[in-house]
Amino acid sequence: MKNGFSIALLAAACAIAAGAAPTQAGTVKVSSRSISKIERQVLGPEHAAEHAGIRMLARMQARAWKRMTPAQRHRAQRLERRRRRAVARSSATLDPAVYGKWTSGPFQLPVAAIHAALLPTGKVLIFAFPFYPSTNPPSP
Repeated sequence: MKNGFSIALLAAACAIAAGAAPTQAGTVKVSSRSISKIERQVLGPEHAAEHAGIRMLARMQARAWKRMTPAQRHRAQRLERRRRRAVARSSATLDPAVYGKWTSGPFQLPVAAIHAALLPTGKVLIFAFPFYPSTNPPSP
């Protein structure tokens, strides 16, 4: 789950910055309460509440998954694949002039871009991993 991973990564970074002690394996053990406290301070109460809701939903989904039989899990996976295909088909019919469209850019980037932000000046700031030809060549 992409959002859950991002939240966990943010929480771990905040915990390290706040001085949480690493465990034996070198990982940082952080409680949900300390994550919420840090997020309220950093993100504000409304945004922190959204994150808490996402974490609660992830816990509920994990518990529901554990209670399923293998046949129920298989059926749930099959239904999710169908749902994703339906979303992909429906979004393919959207007007690119209104909703945008993924295309290759007008130029090659020398990095593997992972995020872009439009600055108030109109310039685009790109966060990226360095380009190493042997490990992550740019896509055409």
